[in-house]
Amino acid sequence: MPWFVKTGIPVFPRFLFSAGDDHIGTPMDILTGEREEEFIMSPVFRVFTRLGLDATVLGNHDFDLPPAVLRRAAGKDAGFPVLSSNIKIKGLPTPSALLGLAGGLRVGVMGVNTLDELHLTEDPLRGIFLEHPEKPVKRLIPLRKSNRCL
Repeated sequence: MPWFVKTGIPVFPRFLFSAGDDHIGTPMDILTGEREEEFIMSPVFRVFTRLGLDATVLGNHDFDLPPAVLRRAAGKDAGFPVLSSNIKIKGLPTPSALLGLAGGLRVGVMGVNTLDELHLTEDPLRGIFLEHPEKPVKRLIPLRKSNRCL
């Protein structure tokens, strides 16, 4: 239960998201393992889990980590979905979107990356699969409309 519920401060329906770039090569990331054989934990994913984060998306700096480290960080420390509709990493479950209710409103959120800023190339051997961002957006728009989401 989030701390503000315990304090008696009125709690309004809300969603809590991260826009990505959660792993950007800080000293803490380096100390807790930025290579698979050194990986201990993802401090930011653990903190987000304790805060009650509803979801994060993969940002371009998250791909500074090897795919194996992203898989371990999400699998071990993320108590929330990691959204990505157009970049898939084998073994890392990344739903394209999240639908929910907040204050009686239906809200849909999706994770989409532009490919030009990533400096990432599709690499099936490493388990990285890319899709132009326009394709998943076109697939998900009808879903948003059919669920009457904002």
